[in-house]
Amino acid sequence: MGLPEYLQRFPLQTAVLILSLFCCSLGGKLEIRRINSPVKALLGESGVIPCHFSGYEPSVLDQSMISVGWTVRTSQNTEKRVYLFDGKIYNAIRSGSYIPDDGLVGGDASLHIPNLQFSDEGEYTCTVIITPDKAISKVTLEVSAKPVCTVSDPTLVMNPDTTKSAKCYVNGFYPESVKIQWLKASKGSSDKSNLDSRTCTSVAVQNKDGTYKVTSVLSVTPMSLDEDGDVYSCVISHRSLKDDFMVNVTLSVEPRGHSTTPWIILGLVLIAVIYLITAAVMYKVKPTVSEITGKDLLHNAENTLNCQISGFRPKNLTIKVYLEKRTGVKIEETSWSSVKPKRTESQSTDAEQAVSLQTGNDSGNLRLDPLITSYMHSYLFNCDCAIRITPTFNIHNGAVLKLEVDHAALKSPIRKYQILKVKWK
Repeated sequence: MGLPEYLQRFPLQTAVLILSLFCCSLGGKLEIRRINSPVKALLGESGVIPCHFSGYEPSVLDQSMISVGWTVRTSQNTEKRVYLFDGKIYNAIRSGSYIPDDGLVGGDASLHIPNLQFSDEGEYTCTVIITPDKAISKVTLEVSAKPVCTVSDPTLVMNPDTTKSAKCYVNGFYPESVKIQWLKASKGSSDKSNLDSRTCTSVAVQNKDGTYKVTSVLSVTPMSLDEDGDVYSCVISHRSLKDDFMVNVTLSVEPRGHSTTPWIILGLVLIAVIYLITAAVMYKVKPTVSEITGKDLLHNAENTLNCQISGFRPKNLTIKVYLEKRTGVKIEETSWSSVKPKRTESQSTDAEQAVSLQTGNDSGNLRLDPLITSYMHSYLFNCDCAIRITPTFNIHNGAVLKLEVDHAALKSPIRKYQILKVKWK
């Protein structure tokens, strides 16, 4: 039997084109957008590792059709799983990590990681499966720490034909690779000369927290009073810095026998004033608050939800949690605030310190269990906030959990929300 008459009217190429368009309307080739440059982040910050896929129309997808896996290969060439979503259950192997569930159908499987540590650094692999298609992408995450740079003496007071050393201390940086240069600018000139032949820089030494420190020494020998007012600059280049950082030493050359004591005292007073002003300005640092994470809750059993609050100063913090029905009716409420810990002589300045807790308005079903820790080398604080809840299905299922974080560096509290899903045992 031959083809129907209406099909015989179309050329073969036209039939193939119609078939291709019909197939494409059902779905396409699964692809992940390629990211060539590494993701850069600083220690303690929150990071987002992108994974955006395409090839399927959102209208034909739902979350149960999508599986996402994240792994990381570290600098020790070991591979470990970070996160897994099998279409139903979200499993965060790295504490606090999450994939926004409202973005998967739209093609966003990006991994969010709060409070980044050096151990999080590595090559991340995102694997997306929409049966029968599979796509893989790799993105490198670089976690860095900015150096803190100081000099031994901002003003170097000397007589002609004498030699002194100017020291530049660079501390708290990661990774280890750093470049230090000394430059000289003569008074009244914008030109700078390189002084590498008169410098000596130590090898980088690792601190207890994993960061590094190094010292660079410059030998200074003024030949005449004409060099008074010359400026020596210690210039630091590092991966964590967008631009080179510079610390200056000003040369003060005086005739022999001239008393420098009053100027030294004045200089020390000015340094103290500048230090106090800088400390007052830089003291307050805003906290970063992660999303509330945790599994579905079980009826009449104590469950734990988590929230990471990181990178703040000072340490005083207030947290408030309350439950509301969708109608806006408040069900339960609890709050917590930190108090200044008592320091003992046995505690090291680099030690991690826990802060005493004060909790108010606890209810039988809802309470807060936070823990503040401090890393004295950076003078920043982190808080691991556990929310303990014993839900009742009829009351708490579908309720909205609201968390407010208040801090001296904030103009208004930071708020996070989570809709509760309570399951029967």
